[in-house]
Amino acid sequence: MPRPYIGLCAHCGVSPRRADQTYCSRACWSASRWTDRICQYCGRAFRTRCIYVERGQMKYCSTDCGHAASRRREPQFFDGHAYYPNARGHYWSNVIGKFLHRAVWEEANGPIPEGYVVHHVDHDKANNLLDNLTLMLWGEHSSYHGFGSESKVYIICRGCGVSVERRQSEVRRGQDKFCTRACSNSRRGKEARAKYA
Repeated sequence: MPRPYIGLCAHCGVSPRRADQTYCSRACWSASRWTDRICQYCGRAFRTRCIYVERGQMKYCSTDCGHAASRRREPQFFDGHAYYPNARGHYWSNVIGKFLHRAVWEEANGPIPEGYVVHHVDHDKANNLLDNLTLMLWGEHSSYHGFGSESKVYIICRGCGVSVERRQSEVRRGQDKFCTRACSNSRRGKEARAKYA
């Protein structure tokens, strides 16, 4: 709904050239669509469109602040940098591109040798104290945590009837019903032709 004419520009207060104008210029009209906000996470001032504020959006100055505000766990700080928990629970810094447990180990012991990983002794990824960290060979670490040791099952391919080995989680989710992608596409093609025949 247009704003009723009051004789002065709605943004700067200068009298417009024509009596039916609400704003004195295009610049004032454009500026009236923006407003100043304070980020609810870091407290920094920023500008945003008024329509977003009316919708209840734009509470944060950036996506980084929005993501940080939505995290359940607070960041950990080391050597002047903030480390935030990622999806797997390890603390990561986008600023220096490094995991916290690796940064703590390298600060005390120097660079990590090739083929080694830093292991949390008590399995708590939030406990990044030096006495809770130790070096392990990559293969030993994978075996210790059981990566890749998921049980396998045999299924019968629905396309050609061949028995194939698959991971149990994939079968449980209903995936991998065929031995190959070509067999899957062939079966779908036959079903489509039979449907319209």
